[in-house]
Amino acid sequence: MDGLQPSQGLAGTAGRRIAYATFGAHDGVPVFYLHGAIGSPLTCSPGLGDAIEALGLRLVAVQRPGFGRSDPQPGRTLADHAHDLATVADVLGIERFGVLGVSAGGPYAVACAHVLGDRLTAAAAVSSLSPLCRPADVPGLPARVRVALKVLAAAPRAATWAGDRAVALVARHPQLLVRAMTVGAPPADRTNLADGATARAAIAAFLEATGGGLAGLVEDHLVTSRPWGFDLADVQGEVHVWHGMHDAFVPAEHALQLAAALPRCRVALDPGEGHFFFRRRATEVLGALVRRADLPRPLPAA
Repeated sequence: MDGLQPSQGLAGTAGRRIAYATFGAHDGVPVFYLHGAIGSPLTCSPGLGDAIEALGLRLVAVQRPGFGRSDPQPGRTLADHAHDLATVADVLGIERFGVLGVSAGGPYAVACAHVLGDRLTAAAAVSSLSPLCRPADVPGLPARVRVALKVLAAAPRAATWAGDRAVALVARHPQLLVRAMTVGAPPADRTNLADGATARAAIAAFLEATGGGLAGLVEDHLVTSRPWGFDLADVQGEVHVWHGMHDAFVPAEHALQLAAALPRCRVALDPGEGHFFFRRRATEVLGALVRRADLPRPLPAA
């Protein structure tokens, strides 16, 4: 169901607030959800509620620094947010958990697989970026997306200024966001966004994320564009990579790079899907993490 009522909270670390919401049963299988670039929902999106109930999950959605109600953290890294998740888990009394990162949340999920050790059961990176080339330089990226990413990297302050005005326009005319997301999108994504509930959820998540301005989104792009601070070959946690082969926003080249470099990687590439397929496949993606949670804690290395 789409109407699961969240329990919202704020965790504190080093003088910062980390906003989060939990969904599902208190004793459910814990999975942390890491949002994409243009949304940081503290409400349940269409289809996700069904997956939570069907799988018996305790889903924890965390807003990254600068998004929504979470305080900014200038100069942060991917690894820093993995530690934020550990802080929230401590507050909630969760010892071990899975992590799901969608789109721009994917790199943070991979970082969790590197940083959190056996506290992590497994990670899933859906429609995720990779670190092996700059996002604007990935083969197959549409020109309009490539130009926008280059502007963000070259002039983040100007991009933030212009973006704040665009956010104000979207707040007055929400359908402009949906139109922008469908331009050049493959048929699967256009069909998904044509659904009224999905479109409303995307608009609400965007407006929630940008309530304090666009600076958090711009900083987030810069974090995932910089070197990640670790080699993929050194990631010891298990990572499940899911990707639509017709993704126009994050081309499938990213998934192939992750699959080639991660030592413990399971890959699912869908030839008929685009960027927004997670909502249709939420039960399948989260179900894979639930199955890993049933396995015993790995033994320490000799």
